Amino acid sequence: MALDLASFEPLMDTPPYRVLDYHPDGMLVALQVLTSHPLTTTTASFSGIWDRHTRRLVWAPENVIAMAWGSDGKEVGLLRERYTYDPGMHAIIGSALQSEFTYTWERRTWPEQMLLSSCPLVIPTGWPETLAISPRHTLAAFQWFDQSESGLEFISLTEDGDFQLLETGLPISTSVTPHCFRPGGNGYPIGSNLATAPAFSPDGRYLVFGWHDEWTWWADLGEDAFLTDETPSKVGPCHAGFLEVLDWEERCAQTIAVTVSLPARLGRALCADYCRDRVSAHGMRNELSVGLKWLDRPVHCARVLLSRGEIERCESRSSHQSPAPAPRPPCSYCKQEAS
Repeated sequence: MALDLASFEPLMDTPPYRVLDYHPDGMLVALQVLTSHPLTTTTASFSGIWDRHTRRLVWAPENVIAMAWGSDGKEVGLLRERYTYDPGMHAIIGSALQSEFTYTWERRTWPEQMLLSSCPLVIPTGWPETLAISPRHTLAAFQWFDQSESGLEFISLTEDGDFQLLETGLPISTSVTPHCFRPGGNGYPIGSNLATAPAFSPDGRYLVFGWHDEWTWWADLGEDAFLTDETPSKVGPCHAGFLEVLDWEERCAQTIAVTVSLPARLGRALCADYCRDRVSAHGMRNELSVGLKWLDRPVHCARVLLSRGEIERCESRSSHQSPAPAPRPPCSYCKQEAS
């Protein structure tokens, strides 16, 4: 059942806009807000933990972008941000620069919140936004975004201390751009910022996320045409995006094209945001789903049984009463770097 996020206690005077993770006991939920950064006044993400039933804020650690529990709920991982103003960089550019932000991973006990390990994080560009922890308790993945690219970086979790895996051994996606690379190796970047949050399979072997490279993939636009309220959708089979499946044991990746069949010209009433935050693990087998949300229409989604690599087709139905996923903030708020 979808949560009514508007009814939850605000964080930094702002109601939460999306779910990051659920505690295994079902009582707590980690949520994220989009609000004005207290030091830069740009729009930024912060997160906290709420009681699902009272909707009261339980814990709001300072400057934490995202958080997630381990599968047993006894540990919680945090992505913490630090902003250090550099006056020498603002002679021309007034807004905050990417170089002024640094990021740290923290692993803490729950509910005691005792620090177990921490390490600095590096990303090619942009800013971190989401986090997932493997059921094996040996790996965490965080996702970064910029104006036209995104990607995953990985953290090794050990008893002797956690550290970022600068060289993962994963292949390079054919979609990447030069901005996707960082010194010392690579995580798993892609050449698009239209991506879902990552999710691990129940056995921890696979990590999956969905993405596409065009907001208006569904629209029947002519050459040099612009999207309007009257723009019709395409009809019939339509390429909607990709499902990216990473096999951590084999250090390989499989890109699966997702195609949907649009039954009629639906106009802009079609909720065409591609599967953002709609990737989830199901049950105790390696089955992960990715789907499209429409307005009161049957929705095709792809269900991938990773043990066999098969794609099944299934149908679900959304409702006018179901809250639509919050849109990704426009890139005009992005932290700009001097060129």
